Amino acid sequence: MTLITLTYSDREINLLLHRKENGFVANQAELEKGIVEKGIIIDTEKFSKVLTNIVKNKFKIRSQVVFHCAIPEEKSYIQIIQIPIVPEDKIKQAIRWQSKSLLTFDIENVYIDTQIISRSVNRLKVLITATPKILINNLIESIKQSKYQLERIDTRSGALARLFATTPHELVVLSEIHDKKATVILAKNGIARLSSITRLTENDRPFVGKVKELIEYYTHRKEKDKKINKLYIIGNIEKNDIEQWEKSFNLEIIKPSFASISGLGKSDISDKFIANYGLEKDSIQKVNLLPQKVVNEYEKNNNLLQVRHILGFMSFLMVLLSLINVYFIFDVENKISDSRGKTIQVNKSTSTQINAQDINKLSKTVEQVKDITITFNQSALLKAILDNEIQGFDLTEVDITNHQGTIKGIVDSRSTMLKIAQLLETNKLFKSIFIPVASYGASSDSSVEIKFDSK
Repeated sequence: MTLITLTYSDREINLLLHRKENGFVANQAELEKGIVEKGIIIDTEKFSKVLTNIVKNKFKIRSQVVFHCAIPEEKSYIQIIQIPIVPEDKIKQAIRWQSKSLLTFDIENVYIDTQIISRSVNRLKVLITATPKILINNLIESIKQSKYQLERIDTRSGALARLFATTPHELVVLSEIHDKKATVILAKNGIARLSSITRLTENDRPFVGKVKELIEYYTHRKEKDKKINKLYIIGNIEKNDIEQWEKSFNLEIIKPSFASISGLGKSDISDKFIANYGLEKDSIQKVNLLPQKVVNEYEKNNNLLQVRHILGFMSFLMVLLSLINVYFIFDVENKISDSRGKTIQVNKSTSTQINAQDINKLSKTVEQVKDITITFNQSALLKAILDNEIQGFDLTEVDITNHQGTIKGIVDSRSTMLKIAQLLETNKLFKSIFIPVASYGASSDSSVEIKFDSK
């Protein structure tokens, strides 16, 4: 399964593919007018065709694809509210009860995701992320028409917060500037707390005033004890502007590039893809605006697909092993019979000839029997590997030769990698296990290769 991150606007679509061996591959395509309007996909069929063309013709991918997507920021709504203590599964219900007094939107017309960000004795502080249902429904339909899967929908501000708001309890300001628009985000602990969009013009950039206004608003109402020291600027910004803003804000301004945050050193990938990179990052609290029924359907389809792959692989191996066993058994019987026949004929000759030929035949027969034993041992090893199914591990290849072998697959996290290592090391069929150190740092959808010696 291949993970691709997707961001889009009214004018373009951006896809980022992380090839584990060869780094990142990015592709951007312009969208015709009318395909996306004000952040909402209007023509799902045309959007789907652009998406499919990039995946198949640009990325050359023919396997199953899953997307993590960020919606346009102007269509996302973020707010922090406080509600009485309730069980986590009742939070959305509690928000519905209080929606008219707490929220500025009609909760019936949006999909929402809620994250508990702190709790006191009698109150919960809850982050609400919402977006219009039509936006999510049309995005789901576009991916469906492409015959791909959509696993997560986040906001651009959420993706950026996971990248830059990484120091615990440190409040930072982020600003992404593209297409004469500046998105200003306040974030902490990997979560976007507030976002706003300001239009920019060539001669008039009310950027400084907007940033100061949001900082004052948030810190005064939400966190008076927090002082902001850093401002991250993302986009094609002139050096003179940054120097001028740094004096106006009295803040340290950091301008990251795609190459610097991805660890590539050098890269010609545009900074527009930084949000895509953020969609790859894991965090304890994840926003997902996908409706629950779609999430359930995705998990069901994924489980069924894994079962089909395992059953198909096992069926093929069983047939192959059966044919090998039958061949060796008949071959050994024929050779033993042939050996007996020749012994009778050679009895008429010298004893030296008889002994030499007998020994030669016996040696070959023993080797055949050894091969059969090895084949049965391979079957036991294969059964041990396939029987121990681990959640989060997608087995892609097993190669066993004599008493050595290789297991290849994809893991979803480091904890899954540790479970696999522990399981193999405690199995009596395996004499020794070798796992590269790099595999223990596995993250989402990481390829791993395990070598082993059997007893």
